[in-house]
Amino acid sequence: MASFLLLLLALVLCTGQSAAGSPDPGLRAVKAGTKHAKGTKRRTLEEWRQERMEARAAAARARLEADRTAREAAPDPEEAQVGEADPEGAPDAAVPPSQSASMPDKVSQPSKEPIFRRYLRELQALIALLTLWLIARIYTQSHTKHTRKPHVRPSPISGEELGRILYGVGRANDVDTYRALFLNGAEAMQILGANKAERYLSHRSLAALADACEQLAQQLPSGTSYVNTEVTPSHQCILNVANPDGSGRRISVGTIAEVGAVLRLVTPATGTALRPEALAILDSDDIPPL
Repeated sequence: MASFLLLLLALVLCTGQSAAGSPDPGLRAVKAGTKHAKGTKRRTLEEWRQERMEARAAAARARLEADRTAREAAPDPEEAQVGEADPEGAPDAAVPPSQSASMPDKVSQPSKEPIFRRYLRELQALIALLTLWLIARIYTQSHTKHTRKPHVRPSPISGEELGRILYGVGRANDVDTYRALFLNGAEAMQILGANKAERYLSHRSLAALADACEQLAQQLPSGTSYVNTEVTPSHQCILNVANPDGSGRRISVGTIAEVGAVLRLVTPATGTALRPEALAILDSDDIPPL
């Protein structure tokens, strides 16, 4: 029992000595592998951070002081300009090369050249494009002006409609529209047959139709007004017009035939170049009734 008490007392004494000789708990944050001299106190992590922050602050203050000293040592821009304007032409030796390199370059200043010289290439390209556009426009207009538009063939389905077209043709002396009112090759074959259609078309020349259109235009002077159209049993188309003095007049424009639902001219009126030859070829029985 006594030996047990002695052993317990010895254990308590050892624990007290170890607790008294142990460092502050905050020092245990330092890395365990760091070597220190015997008897020196280890730094805590907070102390180490504080020292680093103080060192960085001191370095920042040193840099600020160096920049301020450099700015104070740099020459005044006005004094530098006065030095450049010195009549003796002496170079400014007070400015160090490091400071002269940091000064703004004269090349970076805006150019004082005229705007048309700075953008000369762009102006030339714009003028070239405008020239090409004008050439293309002039060529297109001239080509369209000389291009003949396709003629639309009229297709009257009644005597009144045919008479109004013939009245307008005579007033304008429109040979193309007048020619389109006559039978074409296929229609002549359908109405007259193969033999008579061939002889009929051989005598119907463009000159003969132009002459017939000219005679119709002479019978419709300025001031003449259209009244109505009359179709006789012998297939004659007659225009009733009013003269400028108010009197009436009948104008025969030729024989007509019905092709399907459309009315076509077969021969022009008496007195034209086509009528005698056509009379020798066509009879009234050759034209189908309307």
